Amino acid sequence: MALLDADATFEEIQAAVLGNADYDVSNSTEKARAFIQACRMYLILLTDETEAGANRVREDPVKVREMLTRAEVWLRPRDTSGGMGRTPGHVRRFDLRRFR
Repeated sequence: MALLDADATFEEIQAAVLGNADYDVSNSTEKARAFIQACRMYLILLTDETEAGANRVREDPVKVREMLTRAEVWLRPRDTSGGMGRTPGHVRRFDLRRFR
């Protein structure tokens, strides 16, 4: 799923969260990036309480933050695009030749 732009509606953001929630099951870094972006946008637009007629719905941003953190942690070791603070193709080598 493609990344959202700044003009995305709340419904489009919700659809992106739901549509990319299986990033780990499908082992997709692209979906993980889209999920992270959608969660961030969702948190920005989230209101504490929504009222429609006599019904009130209370939203819990803590759950969204937890899902966002899990997605960021999952993506970090798998990301080779240069996102999440890494450079593309970054490889660490461990050498014990000078160890004493």
